[in-house]
Amino acid sequence: MPASGVIRWGAIAFMLGGLVWIIFNVYALSQGGTPARPGPGFVAFYVAALLSSNAGLLGFHALQQDGYGRLGRVALYTVLGSSALLIVSALTLPFANTAVFNVTDMIGLVGVLIGFILYGVATLRVRVLPIWCGVLFIAFLPVSIALGDYGNFFTGLAQLVLGYVLLQRGAAAQRPSRVS
Repeated sequence: MPASGVIRWGAIAFMLGGLVWIIFNVYALSQGGTPARPGPGFVAFYVAALLSSNAGLLGFHALQQDGYGRLGRVALYTVLGSSALLIVSALTLPFANTAVFNVTDMIGLVGVLIGFILYGVATLRVRVLPIWCGVLFIAFLPVSIALGDYGNFFTGLAQLVLGYVLLQRGAAAQRPSRVS
């Protein structure tokens, strides 16, 4: 698939991930918050949000990979690997010891946090996207964590905005250049 196709589909996936994070937050709040032992509905929303968000990150990678070097790749692989740990942790929760789940979940969350901060720094350095996009990559998880029960609203909104910017950049990459 050409890079512009990956960018476009990545943008759609990132925005879909943002929408799922918002729906997940509404669902969690309607259930009185996230329970200690989440049921299948919580796990399904959580895994869907992580998968679509990670697929979307591949669109950002396709757009910026030529310029962001080793830092961008390390950040991308950190987010993807840590997210995989979060997904495995969520899917094995019904069968796992709560202490083991808490440790793997915390490692995954810290990894994703560090990965997105590094990805934001790489985005700032490559200057393919507006500066505020790099700042948003750096800030959206710390702000979401600080917002507690309402944090996934912010994550979802941040992903919708970033995905839209990526979609616009992908559309611009597809347009033929006019040479007079």
